[in-house]
Amino acid sequence: MDMTASTAQYHKILELQKLSKVEIKKREKAQKALMKERSELQEANAAKDKFFSILAHDLRGPLGGLMSMSETMLDDFEMFDKSDLKDIIRIMHHSSTQVFGLLKNLLTWSRLNTGRMEFNPSRIRLKPVITDLVTLFQTQIVRKELTLETTCSDEVLVYADQAMLETVLRNLLSNA
Repeated sequence: MDMTASTAQYHKILELQKLSKVEIKKREKAQKALMKERSELQEANAAKDKFFSILAHDLRGPLGGLMSMSETMLDDFEMFDKSDLKDIIRIMHHSSTQVFGLLKNLLTWSRLNTGRMEFNPSRIRLKPVITDLVTLFQTQIVRKELTLETTCSDEVLVYADQAMLETVLRNLLSNA
C-alpha cells in the first residue's frame, strides 16, 4: 500500500513537473513577446523623436526668416518706402504660405502613418517643386549672404508622392 501511494505521489510529481515546464515555456514565450514589443516601441519612440526634430528644424527656417523680416520692419519702418514694404510683405506672405504648406504636409504624413491615407505617387515636374522650395529659403539665403544655384530642366519628371518629395528636398536645402 505504501508503495502504491508512493508511486502515485511520484506520478503526480512528474505530472506537476511537466505542467511546470509547460507553464515556464509559456511564460518564456510571453516574456520574449513582451521584449519584442518593448523593442518595437523603443524604435517607434526614437522614430517619433527624430521626426519631431526634423519638423522643428523644417519650421525653424521659414519662421526665423519671418521673424527676422518683421523685426527689421518694426525697427526700421520709417526707412522703407511703400515699394520696399510691399516686396517685404510679399516675401513674408510667401514664407507663411510655405509654412502653412509644411503643416498641411505634416497632417498628410500623420494620416498616412495612422492608416487613414494612402501613399499616392504620381509623375511630378521637379523644377516647380524646387523653385517653390528655394523661394521658401530665400530670406535665409539673403540674410546669410549665400548664393544658391539650381539647375533643373523643365522636362524632368519624378515618380513620387508630392508631400514626401517636398519633405526630402526641404530637408536637403535646410541642411545644406
